[in-house]
Amino acid sequence: MSRCLKDDQIRKALDDELVDVRFSEAQMERVLKRAQHVPWWELELRIPWSVAAAVILLIAAIPIAGWLHLDWAEGQPSVLAQREAKKDSLIAMGGGLYLESELLEGWRDSDD
Repeated sequence: MSRCLKDDQIRKALDDELVDVRFSEAQMERVLKRAQHVPWWELELRIPWSVAAAVILLIAAIPIAGWLHLDWAEGQPSVLAQREAKKDSLIAMGGGLYLESELLEGWRDSDD
């Protein structure tokens, strides 16, 4: 029981000290209205470090993978580059494009 009285005395002393610092009813309502209507762009987002690190690695890996793939693809000449080098003609057949020299490759040897 004595503890209850002591708590009440502390609470009353604290209320007496903070009487000058308290908000009025109008101020409390204004603060509560502002706190309830936070625009979506002002919301705080918490992103875990592991997710942020994974996203950064992914963003860095995409150009590197593209560069490696591009470097590998440069070693093989395209069909058009082969055609210009050999002065072959392109033949469209069965939904695909073929070089004339590739189509006649086995036939020229059998004519001899």
